[in-house]
Amino acid sequence: MFDYSKSNFGKYKRYTLQNTRTKTGFSVVPGRGATLLDLHFGGQNILDGYTQPAELDEMAWMKNVILYPFPNRLNSGRYMWAGKPHDFPANDRTTGNALHGFGAWQKFTVTRLLLTEVAAEITCRCFDAGKNPGYPFPTTLEVTFGISDNHRFRVEFSVQNRHTDFIPVGLGWHPYFRLVPEVGRTALRMPDCEQVHVNERMLPTGQRTDFNSYKTSTGIGEAFLDNCFKIKKLDSIYRASIFGGGQKLTLVANAKLWPYLQVFTPPARTSVALEPMTCNIDAFNNHEGLLKLPPGGEWRGGFFLEHSA
Repeated sequence: MFDYSKSNFGKYKRYTLQNTRTKTGFSVVPGRGATLLDLHFGGQNILDGYTQPAELDEMAWMKNVILYPFPNRLNSGRYMWAGKPHDFPANDRTTGNALHGFGAWQKFTVTRLLLTEVAAEITCRCFDAGKNPGYPFPTTLEVTFGISDNHRFRVEFSVQNRHTDFIPVGLGWHPYFRLVPEVGRTALRMPDCEQVHVNERMLPTGQRTDFNSYKTSTGIGEAFLDNCFKIKKLDSIYRASIFGGGQKLTLVANAKLWPYLQVFTPPARTSVALEPMTCNIDAFNNHEGLLKLPPGGEWRGGFFLEHSA
Protein backbone atom coordinates (compact mmCIF):
# COMPACT_ATOMS: atom_id res chain seq x y z
CA MET A 1 0.00 0.00 0.00
CA PHE A 2 1.26 3.46 -0.89
CA ASP A 3 1.26 6.09 1.83
CA TYR A 4 2.55 9.61 2.21
CA SER A 5 4.31 11.66 4.84
CA LYS A 6 5.25 15.30 5.33
CA SER A 7 8.55 16.38 6.83
CA ASN A 8 10.64 19.51 7.14
CA PHE A 9 13.28 20.12 4.50
CA GLY A 10 14.81 23.31 5.83
CA LYS A 11 12.15 26.00 5.52
CA TYR A 12 10.17 23.87 3.05
CA LYS A 13 7.80 20.93 3.37
CA ARG A 14 8.80 17.69 1.73
CA TYR A 15 6.08 15.28 0.62
CA THR A 16 7.15 11.65 0.36
CA LEU A 17 4.92 9.14 -1.40
CA GLN A 18 6.08 5.55 -1.08
CA ASN A 19 5.25 1.89 -0.78
CA THR A 20 7.43 0.70 2.09
CA ARG A 21 6.96 -2.93 1.08
CA THR A 22 8.20 -2.52 -2.50
CA LYS A 23 10.52 0.42 -1.68
CA THR A 24 9.11 2.42 -4.56
CA GLY A 25 8.31 6.11 -4.26
CA PHE A 26 9.51 9.69 -4.54
CA SER A 27 9.87 12.97 -2.63
CA VAL A 28 8.87 16.42 -3.85
CA VAL A 29 9.08 19.95 -2.43
CA PRO A 30 6.00 21.86 -3.68
CA GLY A 31 7.06 25.14 -2.07
CA ARG A 32 10.25 25.29 -4.12
CA GLY A 33 9.12 24.83 -7.70
CA ALA A 34 7.62 21.37 -7.13
CA THR A 35 11.18 20.08 -7.34
CA LEU A 36 11.71 16.34 -7.15
CA LEU A 37 14.37 15.25 -4.62
CA ASP A 38 14.50 11.53 -5.30
CA LEU A 39 12.82 8.75 -7.24
CA HIS A 40 13.06 5.15 -6.03
CA PHE A 41 12.23 1.94 -7.84
CA GLY A 42 12.64 -1.16 -5.67
CA GLY A 43 14.87 0.76 -3.28
CA GLN A 44 17.12 2.16 -6.04
CA ASN A 45 17.23 5.97 -6.27
CA ILE A 46 17.65 6.82 -9.94
CA LEU A 47 17.82 10.62 -9.50
CA ASP A 48 20.78 12.85 -8.77
CA GLY A 49 18.90 15.31 -6.57
CA TYR A 50 19.38 17.83 -3.80
CA THR A 51 20.07 16.14 -0.48
CA GLN A 52 20.30 19.25 1.73
CA PRO A 53 18.00 22.30 2.03
CA ALA A 54 20.94 24.62 1.31
CA GLU A 55 21.43 22.89 -2.05
CA LEU A 56 17.78 23.42 -2.90
CA ASP A 57 18.06 27.10 -1.96
CA GLU A 58 21.11 27.51 -4.17
CA MET A 59 19.47 25.59 -7.04
CA ALA A 60 22.84 24.78 -8.62
CA TRP A 61 22.43 23.08 -12.01
CA MET A 62 18.63 23.29 -11.53
CA LYS A 63 18.27 19.60 -10.79
CA ASN A 64 14.91 17.95 -11.41
CA VAL A 65 13.00 21.22 -11.77
CA ILE A 66 10.12 22.41 -13.94
CA LEU A 67 11.20 24.62 -16.85
CA TYR A 68 8.61 27.38 -17.27
CA PRO A 69 7.50 29.62 -18.97
CA PHE A 70 10.31 28.61 -21.32
CA PRO A 71 12.88 25.81 -21.29
CA ASN A 72 16.53 26.15 -22.23
CA ARG A 73 17.91 29.54 -23.31
CA LEU A 74 16.37 32.86 -24.29
CA ASN A 75 18.62 35.18 -26.29
CA SER A 76 19.92 37.82 -23.83
CA GLY A 77 16.64 37.32 -21.94
CA ARG A 78 14.78 39.48 -24.48
CA TYR A 79 11.79 38.92 -26.73
CA MET A 80 8.90 40.78 -28.34
CA TRP A 81 5.26 39.84 -27.81
CA ALA A 82 2.24 41.67 -29.21
CA GLY A 83 4.55 44.48 -30.26
CA LYS A 84 6.00 45.01 -26.78
CA PRO A 85 9.54 44.20 -25.54
CA HIS A 86 10.01 41.97 -22.49
CA ASP A 87 13.16 41.16 -20.53
CA PHE A 88 14.19 38.28 -18.29
CA PRO A 89 17.40 38.49 -16.21
CA ALA A 90 20.36 37.06 -18.12
CA ASN A 91 21.20 34.42 -15.49
CA ASP A 92 23.43 32.23 -17.67
CA ARG A 93 26.80 33.91 -17.15
CA THR A 94 28.57 31.76 -19.74
CA THR A 95 26.34 32.79 -22.64
CA GLY A 96 24.69 36.00 -21.46
CA ASN A 97 21.25 34.47 -21.96
CA ALA A 98 18.27 33.82 -19.71
CA LEU A 99 18.04 30.17 -18.71
CA HIS A 100 14.99 27.98 -17.96
CA GLY A 101 12.49 30.70 -16.94
CA PHE A 102 11.34 31.04 -13.32
CA GLY A 103 9.30 27.90 -12.63
CA ALA A 104 11.94 26.48 -10.29
CA TRP A 105 11.39 29.35 -7.85
CA GLN A 106 7.60 29.34 -7.85
CA LYS A 107 5.60 28.32 -4.80
CA PHE A 108 3.24 25.45 -5.55
CA THR A 109 0.55 24.11 -3.24
CA VAL A 110 -0.73 20.56 -3.06
CA THR A 111 -4.27 20.26 -4.41
CA ARG A 112 -4.67 16.50 -4.70
CA LEU A 113 -3.25 13.27 -3.27
CA LEU A 114 -4.23 9.81 -4.46
CA LEU A 115 -2.98 6.66 -2.72
CA THR A 116 -3.86 3.09 -3.67
CA GLU A 117 -2.49 -0.40 -3.15
CA VAL A 118 -0.25 -0.18 -6.19
CA ALA A 119 0.10 3.50 -7.11
CA ALA A 120 0.24 7.07 -5.82
CA GLU A 121 0.12 10.57 -7.26
CA ILE A 122 0.31 14.17 -6.16
CA THR A 123 -0.88 17.31 -7.94
CA CYS A 124 0.76 20.68 -7.26
CA ARG A 125 -0.65 24.01 -8.45
CA CYS A 126 0.79 27.49 -8.86
CA PHE A 127 -1.19 30.66 -9.51
CA ASP A 128 1.09 33.22 -11.18
CA ALA A 129 -0.43 36.70 -11.03
CA GLY A 130 1.75 37.99 -13.87
CA LYS A 131 3.90 40.25 -11.69
CA ASN A 132 7.18 39.14 -13.27
CA PRO A 133 8.37 41.98 -15.58
CA GLY A 134 9.65 39.46 -18.10
CA TYR A 135 6.36 37.57 -18.22
CA PRO A 136 3.42 39.84 -17.26
CA PHE A 137 0.81 37.20 -18.07
CA PRO A 138 -1.29 35.61 -15.31
CA THR A 139 -1.44 31.82 -15.59
CA THR A 140 -2.25 28.70 -13.62
CA LEU A 141 0.33 25.92 -13.80
CA GLU A 142 -0.29 22.40 -12.52
CA VAL A 143 2.00 19.40 -12.38
CA THR A 144 1.07 15.86 -11.38
CA PHE A 145 3.66 13.27 -10.44
CA GLY A 146 2.49 9.66 -10.30
CA ILE A 147 4.24 6.38 -9.57
CA SER A 148 3.23 2.73 -9.60
CA ASP A 149 4.64 -0.61 -8.53
CA ASN A 150 5.12 -1.62 -12.15
CA HIS A 151 8.15 0.72 -12.19
CA ARG A 152 6.49 3.54 -14.10
CA PHE A 153 6.69 7.24 -13.20
CA ARG A 154 4.35 9.75 -14.85
CA VAL A 155 4.62 13.55 -15.21
CA GLU A 156 1.65 15.60 -16.45
CA PHE A 157 1.41 19.36 -16.95
CA SER A 158 -1.49 21.74 -17.35
CA VAL A 159 -1.18 25.46 -18.19
CA GLN A 160 -4.14 27.82 -18.29
CA ASN A 161 -4.02 31.35 -19.70
CA ARG A 162 -5.71 33.81 -17.32
CA HIS A 163 -4.64 36.83 -19.36
CA THR A 164 -6.91 38.86 -21.66
CA ASP A 165 -4.89 38.09 -24.80
CA PHE A 166 -2.77 35.34 -26.35
CA ILE A 167 0.39 34.45 -24.40
CA PRO A 168 3.60 32.53 -25.26
CA VAL A 169 4.29 29.30 -23.33
CA GLY A 170 7.10 26.77 -23.33
CA LEU A 171 7.51 23.85 -20.95
CA GLY A 172 10.12 21.30 -20.03
CA TRP A 173 11.46 19.11 -17.25
CA HIS A 174 15.08 18.92 -16.11
CA PRO A 175 15.68 15.49 -14.51
CA TYR A 176 19.19 14.26 -13.73
CA PHE A 177 19.24 10.46 -13.96
CA ARG A 178 21.90 8.36 -12.26
CA LEU A 179 21.92 4.59 -12.66
CA VAL A 180 25.63 4.21 -11.89
CA PRO A 181 28.10 6.51 -10.10
CA GLU A 182 29.96 7.52 -13.27
CA VAL A 183 28.31 8.67 -16.49
CA GLY A 184 31.10 7.06 -18.50
CA ARG A 185 29.66 3.68 -17.56
CA THR A 186 26.24 4.66 -18.90
CA ALA A 187 24.96 3.82 -22.37
CA LEU A 188 22.46 5.93 -24.31
CA ARG A 189 19.95 5.17 -27.04
CA MET A 190 18.19 7.99 -28.88
CA PRO A 191 15.07 8.10 -31.06
CA ASP A 192 15.14 9.07 -34.72
CA CYS A 193 16.05 12.75 -34.52
CA GLU A 194 17.91 15.74 -35.88
CA GLN A 195 20.52 17.72 -33.97
CA VAL A 196 19.76 21.42 -33.56
CA HIS A 197 23.00 23.24 -34.33
CA VAL A 198 23.89 26.14 -32.05
CA ASN A 199 26.41 28.96 -32.06
CA GLU A 200 28.97 29.88 -29.40
CA ARG A 201 26.16 31.30 -27.22
CA MET A 202 24.20 28.03 -27.39
CA LEU A 203 21.50 29.59 -29.61
CA PRO A 204 20.11 27.88 -32.74
CA THR A 205 21.75 28.72 -36.05
CA GLY A 206 18.80 27.40 -38.06
CA GLN A 207 20.75 24.35 -39.25
CA ARG A 208 19.73 20.78 -38.39
CA THR A 209 21.33 17.49 -39.36
CA ASP A 210 20.42 13.85 -38.85
CA PHE A 211 21.86 12.48 -35.62
CA ASN A 212 22.76 8.79 -35.57
CA SER A 213 25.48 8.52 -32.91
CA TYR A 214 23.20 6.80 -30.41
CA LYS A 215 20.69 5.14 -32.71
CA THR A 216 21.55 1.88 -30.94
CA SER A 217 22.66 1.53 -27.33
CA THR A 218 26.11 3.13 -27.21
CA GLY A 219 28.38 3.85 -24.27
CA ILE A 220 28.78 7.55 -23.43
CA GLY A 221 32.37 7.09 -22.28
CA GLU A 222 34.23 10.41 -22.27
CA ALA A 223 31.71 12.21 -24.51
CA PHE A 224 30.24 15.51 -23.34
CA LEU A 225 26.68 16.21 -24.39
CA ASP A 226 24.72 19.46 -24.11
CA ASN A 227 22.65 19.21 -27.25
CA CYS A 228 19.10 19.83 -28.39
CA PHE A 229 17.38 17.37 -30.73
CA LYS A 230 14.22 17.59 -32.82
CA ILE A 231 12.20 14.38 -33.08
CA LYS A 232 11.75 13.56 -36.77
CA LYS A 233 8.39 11.75 -36.68
CA LEU A 234 5.91 14.08 -35.01
CA ASP A 235 3.10 11.52 -35.28
CA SER A 236 5.00 9.05 -33.11
CA ILE A 237 5.61 8.01 -29.54
CA TYR A 238 9.36 8.19 -29.04
CA ARG A 239 11.70 6.59 -26.53
CA ALA A 240 15.07 7.71 -25.20
CA SER A 241 16.88 5.23 -22.94
CA ILE A 242 19.89 5.05 -20.69
CA PHE A 243 21.50 1.83 -19.47
CA GLY A 244 23.80 1.16 -16.53
CA GLY A 245 24.37 -1.20 -13.63
CA GLY A 246 22.03 -3.79 -15.12
CA GLN A 247 19.21 -1.22 -15.28
CA LYS A 248 17.34 0.46 -18.09
CA LEU A 249 15.46 3.74 -17.83
CA THR A 250 13.33 4.96 -20.73
CA LEU A 251 11.67 8.31 -21.30
CA VAL A 252 8.46 7.78 -23.32
CA ALA A 253 6.82 10.86 -24.86
CA ASN A 254 4.43 11.94 -27.61
CA ALA A 255 6.38 13.81 -30.27
CA LYS A 256 3.41 16.08 -31.02
CA LEU A 257 3.51 17.37 -27.45
CA TRP A 258 7.25 17.10 -26.74
CA PRO A 259 9.00 17.45 -30.11
CA TYR A 260 12.34 18.57 -28.65
CA LEU A 261 14.73 16.74 -26.35
CA GLN A 262 17.82 18.16 -24.66
CA VAL A 263 20.53 15.73 -23.53
CA PHE A 264 23.10 16.95 -21.02
CA THR A 265 26.01 15.31 -19.23
CA PRO A 266 26.92 17.69 -16.35
CA PRO A 267 30.60 18.38 -15.61
CA ALA A 268 30.45 16.32 -12.41
CA ARG A 269 30.02 13.27 -14.70
CA THR A 270 27.65 11.53 -12.30
CA SER A 271 24.35 11.72 -14.20
CA VAL A 272 22.59 12.23 -17.53
CA ALA A 273 19.80 14.77 -18.06
CA LEU A 274 17.09 13.82 -20.55
CA GLU A 275 14.95 16.94 -20.89
CA PRO A 276 11.68 16.74 -22.86
CA MET A 277 10.62 20.17 -24.16
CA THR A 278 7.58 21.54 -25.95
CA CYS A 279 9.69 23.95 -27.99
CA ASN A 280 13.13 24.73 -29.32
CA ILE A 281 15.86 26.79 -27.71
CA ASP A 282 15.01 30.53 -27.84
CA ALA A 283 11.43 29.73 -28.85
CA PHE A 284 10.11 33.09 -27.58
CA ASN A 285 12.06 34.60 -30.48
CA ASN A 286 12.08 31.94 -33.21
CA HIS A 287 8.60 30.56 -32.32
CA GLU A 288 9.71 26.99 -33.15
CA GLY A 289 7.30 24.80 -31.19
CA LEU A 290 6.07 27.77 -29.16
CA LEU A 291 2.64 27.33 -27.58
CA LYS A 292 0.38 30.35 -28.16
CA LEU A 293 -2.50 30.09 -25.71
CA PRO A 294 -5.68 32.13 -26.28
CA PRO A 295 -7.47 33.84 -23.36
CA GLY A 296 -8.89 31.14 -21.13
CA GLY A 297 -7.10 28.49 -23.18
CA GLU A 298 -5.48 25.46 -21.60
CA TRP A 299 -2.69 23.12 -22.67
CA ARG A 300 -2.18 19.64 -21.23
CA GLY A 301 0.60 17.18 -21.86
CA GLY A 302 2.59 14.49 -20.12
CA PHE A 303 5.19 11.76 -20.50
CA PHE A 304 6.41 8.88 -18.40
CA LEU A 305 9.48 6.88 -17.39
CA GLU A 306 9.82 3.11 -17.50
CA HIS A 307 12.41 1.41 -15.29
CA SER A 308 13.62 -2.17 -15.40
CA ALA A 309 16.41 -4.07 -13.70
